[in-house]
Amino acid sequence: MSEPQVFERIDAQIEQENKFSEQQKKEFKEFVREYYTELQFEKDDIRIDRFSVENFRTIDKAEIEFNRADTILYGRNSKGKTSLIKALLYNIAGLPENSSAFDMTNLVKTDRTTSSTTGFWTIDDEPMTLERALRQKGQGNSLSGDEEPYLSESHTQEATLSAEFTDPSRVLETFGLQSLKQRGHDPYSVLSLFFLMSEDFTRFLGESHSELIDLLFGINITAVISAIENKIDELELKKIEDESAQRRVQYSDQEDEIQEELRTVRSNLEEKLDELKQKEDRLNNLKDALEDENQLNKLRSQRDEQKGRLADLKTERSGVVEQLASIRRTIERYQDTELVDDMSGIADELRNFMTIPDRCPICTNKVDTDQREAMLHDHACPLCRKEMPDDRYRTEVEYADPEEATKRDSTHHEESLDEYREDEMRLVAKRERLDNKIESLEAGIEELTEDIEQSDLSDLADKRDELQREVKDLRDETVELQIREETLSQQLSRVTYERKAYGHFVDIAKEKNSRREAFSRLKGIVERARTRRREKIKSRIGEEIQSLFDYFTGGTLRDAHSIEFKSGGSYHFEITTSTDMLDSSVADESTAEINLHALLFHTAILKLLSQSIEAPPLKLFVIDSPFANEVDERNAGDIVDFISALPDILPDYQIILASAETGDFNPEQYAGSYNLEEFS
Repeated sequence: MSEPQVFERIDAQIEQENKFSEQQKKEFKEFVREYYTELQFEKDDIRIDRFSVENFRTIDKAEIEFNRADTILYGRNSKGKTSLIKALLYNIAGLPENSSAFDMTNLVKTDRTTSSTTGFWTIDDEPMTLERALRQKGQGNSLSGDEEPYLSESHTQEATLSAEFTDPSRVLETFGLQSLKQRGHDPYSVLSLFFLMSEDFTRFLGESHSELIDLLFGINITAVISAIENKIDELELKKIEDESAQRRVQYSDQEDEIQEELRTVRSNLEEKLDELKQKEDRLNNLKDALEDENQLNKLRSQRDEQKGRLADLKTERSGVVEQLASIRRTIERYQDTELVDDMSGIADELRNFMTIPDRCPICTNKVDTDQREAMLHDHACPLCRKEMPDDRYRTEVEYADPEEATKRDSTHHEESLDEYREDEMRLVAKRERLDNKIESLEAGIEELTEDIEQSDLSDLADKRDELQREVKDLRDETVELQIREETLSQQLSRVTYERKAYGHFVDIAKEKNSRREAFSRLKGIVERARTRRREKIKSRIGEEIQSLFDYFTGGTLRDAHSIEFKSGGSYHFEITTSTDMLDSSVADESTAEINLHALLFHTAILKLLSQSIEAPPLKLFVIDSPFANEVDERNAGDIVDFISALPDILPDYQIILASAETGDFNPEQYAGSYNLEEFS
């Protein structure tokens, strides 16, 4: 029952999906073909010849001859008919994963420790024997032996517990259950199609069996959908990936905060080190002054030396001021977007850009760096205070701006504005440090001058002691700042690493989310194709059920005239009669309604499967207690008629019916259609 042209339809839908890249389209077409696998069964026809069981539930010992024929087991209530059917299920599939869900509990008879089941089967016209024992330890539910079946190619019971057991998966493969199990379907769920048990007549009607029905009827794209769902689950974000974007922002903020604090600490450390050096120098000078005989000359020499250093610092500061002014002008030009966009067009004009003279163009007196800076900002001579004409100011070239725009290398335009601002901050800090040094030196010179004038060595001793205390405090502060700098550097390295790591997880999360979204769109395409195919199968099942209405003439279905399957993923349906609407999803489980729905649905499914060359090999239809629940006389009559006709409706199946002798059940009514086996 393979799906015709399924690949062509899905390929066309994939091509029409404009959110797929060309690579994804190719990948998804291959994905569909990879997981689109049709069911293949090793055997074609399996029937039961004879079955024996010991110590299973309520049964001491029993052996039934089925002879591959349609058979009715009858007898009084509580004699073990249902236990025998459960033993038959156990013989085929062992224990289910969830024993309570299938009422497969307390399997070893009370006061016994072992039970055994032996099925004499005919498989593709060849006799085979399947033995499966069960052992119970202690008073609890510890069971073993179900995974030690023995499958032999004869009907002679020669196997023993010491024999070499057959691989359980090999047994399931023989009975057509292994490939379905590999696709996620519990063997007992599959067997519930062939075993209609009274404890849950609606088990096979639920949505949980919809995918199984799809597979049985060749809707193999259901396997593709399962593979897509597994892929989507695999692409589910891990916790670290899901939190990565938020965590990266957090670490990025921490990184900025640490960098800012680290810059502050380093700036403070440089200032403290400069201050410490100055005070240590002054302290050493004072010590030397106090020890030298010619104290006055020593002080004068020290003052002259410090004046020389002061002159050097002022010269250095002038250079820093000039660099800072140049950087600020560069920043202003970078901020002027029109100038950046048309830099090449105004290169000639920049050659005559404003320069800073080293003489006043009016009074011709020389000006120093600070005075030149005042001329730049005030457009007036700081000496004569006269305003300078524009033409004279612009043509002055005695002191040229060191970073004329016309001489800039083309690479300067590629530097980021942030780098210039960083240079600006560095130069400002350097200027401030120089100012501090100059101020300190000036103060030191002033002190030395006073010392020279006073020439009081006792004052110098007091100053030495005070400086020693200050030097000690400064050393302690610099050590603390150095430790803090090292700590912040380590924190910055760790936080930067974390930010980069979470950035990597952000990329992974984006890729996963993109893949999940793409697979979700692919799932929608394949699901639409499955829905079209499923609707056709529902229509066929509905036609078969409707054809079975003719067997129901006296009870609830006596005037049923149509059936309609519900939309969506389930195979639930509604039967319309002249007076009522019978919904299989809410059928009354205490009346005949539930029995009728189950009989119709299972019979229709099995009849359609019998027409397929890919149907499961098990050719059994086992019905336990068809007259269970409150079946009224007229519905009981319809059920009798339907059961009597089942061998003709399902000629390819071996039908086994187990029923208690009640007012609704008379075994003689079935004598012409079934072999009758009284079970006592």
